[in-house]
Amino acid sequence: MRGTEDRPINKATDDLFDMYDNFVGPVCNYIGNNSEGAVTIAVSGEWGSGKSSAINLLKERLRKYDPHDKKI
Repeated sequence: MRGTEDRPINKATDDLFDMYDNFVGPVCNYIGNNSEGAVTIAVSGEWGSGKSSAINLLKERLRKYDPHDKKI
């Protein structure tokens, strides 16, 4: 029996499901338009639904804005 690998992607070039455009873009816009400072975002879904991949893509994009920010 052979199992399926469940490894999150780490870069937009590996995004086959357009998470970068459908999730990361809108979340970054929300963060950028938030004038109150701190933002908390929850990502929920079933096992294997792409939560870790989405967060990795979000981190990748946010690092482009401030590559020296250690909190990202």
